[in-house]
Amino acid sequence: MTDHKHKAPGEIFMAGGIFFVAFAISAMVKLGFGISTISSLPYALHLIIPFLSFGEWNFVFQIILFVILVSITKKFKKRYIASFAVVLLFAVMLDFTDSLIGSVPEEIYVRMLLFGGSFLLMCFGVALMITSKMPLTIVDMFSNSLASYYHTSFRRIKTMFDVTCLVVSAAVSLLCLGNLAGIGIGTVVIAIITGTFIQAFGTLLKDHFDVEPYFETLYKKRKDKTKSTGTEE
Repeated sequence: MTDHKHKAPGEIFMAGGIFFVAFAISAMVKLGFGISTISSLPYALHLIIPFLSFGEWNFVFQIILFVILVSITKKFKKRYIASFAVVLLFAVMLDFTDSLIGSVPEEIYVRMLLFGGSFLLMCFGVALMITSKMPLTIVDMFSNSLASYYHTSFRRIKTMFDVTCLVVSAAVSLLCLGNLAGIGIGTVVIAIITGTFIQAFGTLLKDHFDVEPYFETLYKKRKDKTKSTGTEE
């Protein structure tokens, strides 16, 4: 661990994380080895009903998760509002990055290398988002909230959630498209090792950066100033 940490605003980490994750997912889609279980269902729905873009289906998917979460927990927290904004930004970025990526090389080994790079970029992006201390996307907090509600481990709920997404996505794809859209060997690999890489990148970021959201820093400064002057807000 380094003795000196660089101070960084959480907003920058969140923005960078959203871009990297969106870019990585868009690249994985075109490379054809499969995408994450969470993204596979919105992608399949986009192929079935192309009226909505991949990003828009991702937004719809997370809204459905939000409805399910609130229906189960019977709670609506203030941070959910901020999460909606993050989800909307991610949906827009997903479509934007898709337009940036053109054709991919035909050589299998080149595509495999690019897929590996995209996977690492995705893990790094997720680590940035988590380290930012900003509100996460609905899909990211879904499993965490249910784990707290049912007093069980996050790992158990996350595994059940991933398996459910995979089964539903596979069933919908086979039924409506006749193939496993967005599901491949890469999907299996991602499901197994993603957590390990995200944790590694997160540890690295925490060792070198002291992250605090800019607006939260301003609030603390204002609160400290109020205390020093003896006035009440």
